[in-house]
Amino acid sequence: MLLKPQKIVFSFALICCIALRIYLKLFSINPATGFYEGNLTAASIFNWVLIIGCIGLLLMGWLSAKKMAVPIFRSNPGMRVFSVLTGIFALVFAGSTLLEQVDGLLNLTYGSNIVSSLVLSAVGIFCLIVAPIVSGILFIVIGLKGCNGNRYHGALLLFPVLWQTALLLTTFMRYTLMRSASDQLLMIVTLLFIVPFLMANGRILSNLNPEKGMRQLSMFGLSFALAAVPHSIGILSAAFANKTVEIGPSLYAAGFYLCMGIYAMMMVFSLKKQ
Repeated sequence: MLLKPQKIVFSFALICCIALRIYLKLFSINPATGFYEGNLTAASIFNWVLIIGCIGLLLMGWLSAKKMAVPIFRSNPGMRVFSVLTGIFALVFAGSTLLEQVDGLLNLTYGSNIVSSLVLSAVGIFCLIVAPIVSGILFIVIGLKGCNGNRYHGALLLFPVLWQTALLLTTFMRYTLMRSASDQLLMIVTLLFIVPFLMANGRILSNLNPEKGMRQLSMFGLSFALAAVPHSIGILSAAFANKTVEIGPSLYAAGFYLCMGIYAMMMVFSLKKQ
């Protein structure tokens, strides 16, 4: 299914972005603020490689989906392993932010419009507390049972989409005044790509319009992986060097998006020609 140039672009961009992101996190980003300091050449190169790589993968995925027959999807052992790891990190990630989410949602009821605040609180509890727990359990089950011959309910596969969409909205609103903080920008880019990827994942695993799902997967799967994997590895490498950015995503979030990015990459590479 993948065009040969798509493989080459993804591999080159992924290696470059991982190396540059580790360098930036260790030597160019102030842990106290999350802003770049000193020479910005490496940061500019990273941004351009990421932007060109993602746009190139989107275009080649679109061309591949238009010009080639719908592929056959077959899961592999590596994909199942990272599905289980994704589920575990999703539960830990949700648990680590549970008190923060509850406190933030409860504070909404102190506004002047009690009814709208209660509605927002209910929606927030469902999307930011219930959805991640269901998502974590779901990915563990998918990893243990596998995808070949197993069909999962489409409504359940919407829970990860709802969760990540809610995170995208809250992350964007929370860091609007901090647009230059690189971790927050990368998190928003990662979330922008994970939502269509999860929709494709849901279509394929639920067998609801799997043809459209596989075409979406060829477009968004590798773009999401290219954004998520370097972003997560950078956060983890900074943590090992004791340079964690206080305002950035947590280690649990980094573990979740790293496993999800590798899962997406393996899912795309599992597509085969008919």
